[in-house]
Amino acid sequence: ESFQKVWGEKEGWRKRYRETRTQLDERERVEEEVANQWRANEWITARGEGDEVPEVLRWNGQIKNRNLTKKETLKVCKYLFSHREKEPDTPIWAHLLLYASNNFGARNRYVEWAYSFLDALKKYESDVECYSLLGVLEGTLSEETYRQGLVLQELILEKLKERESAIRKPIVGKLPRPEFVKAMQQLLGPKSKGGVGAERGKAQFEELALELNSDQKGQHWGVTDKEVQYVTLLSEGRDGSPSLYANALRRQLYNQRAEYTEDLKRHLLKGRGGEEEPGA
Repeated sequence: ESFQKVWGEKEGWRKRYRETRTQLDERERVEEEVANQWRANEWITARGEGDEVPEVLRWNGQIKNRNLTKKETLKVCKYLFSHREKEPDTPIWAHLLLYASNNFGARNRYVEWAYSFLDALKKYESDVECYSLLGVLEGTLSEETYRQGLVLQELILEKLKERESAIRKPIVGKLPRPEFVKAMQQLLGPKSKGGVGAERGKAQFEELALELNSDQKGQHWGVTDKEVQYVTLLSEGRDGSPSLYANALRRQLYNQRAEYTEDLKRHLLKGRGGEEEPGA
């Protein structure tokens, strides 16, 4: 009996270890895709002190890379976006300068941190928050599109709650998995069919299905073969990161908006009888 008890405890520990390891492996799998394109640098070359350089980055020479952690980086992302909402007339680079100078004092120290922060955004670009802020800072993603991503996620959450309320009351934040998948396919369809207007193609739905399976392996996102705890799935994890499913959902919207903008630009150029210049 004593042997069985000890063996049972050992097997329980092994099971918890395997679950935790699987969860980390799935997150690392996605981050590795970006990390393969990003290279760690102990030193970063400053952009100079010209007027075209954001004030927080104005420096000459080499900058020591602080190698910020993902948790540190996400914390600043959320801080900047939240303060941007409170002071929408203040440019995002000005918010970054204010944060850096308030938290790191002397100019050489906050410039060092700012360059390290930008490097961290590229390192953790697989996370939609880092991807979003980097896009806003570089001008490849509008803040309006970022806000639309958040609104879309909240709207989907409300629609899922309505679905669940038709099954049971009070709602508990979960749906049978087939019902969740069916609901998402409808919600991500045209408004004429009850969707939220963020239409998805076959490839995008396949990506979401794969990420849902990955989140199931991660254990703590509330996804099983039988049900999906959609409130948990669409919330942040302990380190501030979204689930792989929620991450893909918002990135798809951003990519969709970017493609729409490019199509519109090409259409306007064609209408004027012009040709798009390389890099335009």
